[in-house]
Amino acid sequence: GNIYVKEHQNQKWCKDCVPDSSARAIMMRYNISKPELLEMLEEINGICPICLKRKAICIDHDHKTGKVRGIICSHCNTALNLVEDKESLDRAVKYIQRN
Repeated sequence: GNIYVKEHQNQKWCKDCVPDSSARAIMMRYNISKPELLEMLEEINGICPICLKRKAICIDHDHKTGKVRGIICSHCNTALNLVEDKESLDRAVKYIQRN
């Protein structure tokens, strides 16, 4: 592979992996590079793997471990908050079943 050479002393990542401020924010928060992000999107053809309808735009991660699980749509990302909390999920199921 290529050898990474810093362009200045404060540079932490190569320009190919972290080309701009958006990629830098993603690297700092999720520890994934722009090429890794693009590869993840390519694997799912840019479509949310949960609903199979909307564009995958949210990086989903386990809040306990910080590990990235994948890229999903904002709707399914919000819904996962409900699914991850057993008590909320149980209340949602009871709510649906009563009608």
